Amino acid sequence: MKFLADENIPLRLITQLQEKGWDIKYVGAKNAGIEDEEVLDLANQENRVLLTFDSDFGELIFRKGKVVKTGIIYFRLDQFLPDEPGTLLLTLLEEDSIDFLGKISVVTKENVRQRKITE
Repeated sequence: MKFLADENIPLRLITQLQEKGWDIKYVGAKNAGIEDEEVLDLANQENRVLLTFDSDFGELIFRKGKVVKTGIIYFRLDQFLPDEPGTLLLTLLEEDSIDFLGKISVVTKENVRQRKITE
């Protein structure tokens, strides 16, 4: 599984995933300031699961019909320590019972809610 980190993803999370050998790209590195639809297009083109703190992606998919080929992981964390989002994601990636592909996943400190994305 490959990831695309939205501009609002902490750089520490990106580093944590890279240190564990995950393939992750950061939108802000080459595409700073692009619109959300363009971010989804980039994730689709590169077959990457999108990581974001932006709830607008759910609206793009479920209300506007934007197609997502891989999946979205939306972090709903109000306050957190710098390492928390990355540690949380790495823990979830180790669990065999959670599959992020083909779903929008809402991740909080307490749980993960998932909804299937239909094309």
